[in-house]
Amino acid sequence: LRDSEELNRATFEQAAVGIAHVGLDGSWLRVNDRLCAIVGYARDELLGLSFQDITHPEDVETDLDQMRRVLGEEISTYSMEKRYLRKDRSLVWVNLTVSLVRNAGGEPRHFIAVVEEITERKLSEDALRASEARLEAGADLAGLGFYEVDFVGQTVFVDDRFAEICGMGAGSEPGLRTL
Repeated sequence: LRDSEELNRATFEQAAVGIAHVGLDGSWLRVNDRLCAIVGYARDELLGLSFQDITHPEDVETDLDQMRRVLGEEISTYSMEKRYLRKDRSLVWVNLTVSLVRNAGGEPRHFIAVVEEITERKLSEDALRASEARLEAGADLAGLGFYEVDFVGQTVFVDDRFAEICGMGAGSEPGLRTL
């Protein structure tokens, strides 16, 4: 029993992702060091807050709705991308996965939250979208069209401008036209 408890404690504390036990009211009951590092709070500071206190205001209601669905047994777990406000008030993007722990009688006890920081990925996605928008705007200004072919020479994408330039009929689904 002692070995099992030590293994569980080590898993919780040494995980490469943030892990927390969260009360049914959203209070932090237990947090690991990685979660503290992600949100920039010391353990004792974080334990004095709720997840609502550090969640970006635009993401709170979505998270609460999902919690209600788990408590109502509509779903057993949920995952979502959301933003936390770090102690220094900077934003950190996370992928949050939540499940509910029930007692032997089936009554809700607390939530288990697994938190993975995804800020770099979100910044890269934003940069890619901005780059694609600039490319599209430049192509429109230059009157260019685009098409893609796969490794065997099959057309996999034709944009509207390329179809227009080549006299291809409108009405085909974008991206599914053939030459």
